[in-house]
Order: sequence, then structure tokens, then C-alpha cells
Amino acid sequence: MMRRYFDWDDWMDSFGLSRGSSEKMSTDIVKTEQGYQLTMDLPGYDKKDIAIDVKDGYLTITGTKKAESQKNEKDFVYKERFYGKCQRKFYIGSGINEEEIKAKYDNGVLTLDIPGYQEPQKKLISVE
Repeated sequence: MMRRYFDWDDWMDSFGLSRGSSEKMSTDIVKTEQGYQLTMDLPGYDKKDIAIDVKDGYLTITGTKKAESQKNEKDFVYKERFYGKCQRKFYIGSGINEEEIKAKYDNGVLTLDIPGYQEPQKKLISVE
């Protein structure tokens, strides 16, 4: 009879957890009277670790966590903390005034208020 040793990976898989799974940036987007509200879970981040930019009609949200160095490295059996960079992109189009996007980060939740689409202003050129 072969003796089976405890396998941490098998035990974690039985709960639907997997080693090395990447950080998810769970997001909800709701249509509002003013446009859209994007809510994203980013627990454990500091405000300074979150970058938001708009380029070519894409809204990009990037979160970066740096690994904490520990002088007394413990003998971990399992470590699930995420360190590194995660990023999501959303197409918002070119008809949105980027300067009117408002961002707030509170208790691990990033909230963006994004104005609705605006028709580009027509510029009339007078003929002389």
C-alpha cells in the first residue's frame, strides 16, 4: 500500500483556489444620468499605486504592488499575496471629455465618474 502525503495544491484545488492565480480587478459599470460610473475592487492598494490614463479612446487602470522585503523570512507553507502589476483597459471612445473624469479611492474600491458621450463641437469657418 502506497502512503499518500498531504498535498497543499490538491487541498487548495478542492476549494476552487489555485496557486499563482492573478489578481482580479473586479469591475461594475453602471449607466447614470451624467454618463457612467465604474467601480473596481482594488483591495490592499495605496492611492499612489493606482494609475489611470486615457489614450486613443481607451481608459487604462493600472495597479502596482511592490513586494515587501522581510528581514525574517518565514517558512511559508502557502502564500497568496499578490505583488506586481495588474491592468485593465476599457474602450470609452473619443467623444468623452477626459478632463471631466473624476476618480475616488476609498476602502479598497476605486470609483470613476465618466461623463457621457458628447457630440464634437462643430467649428464654423467663415469664408472671406
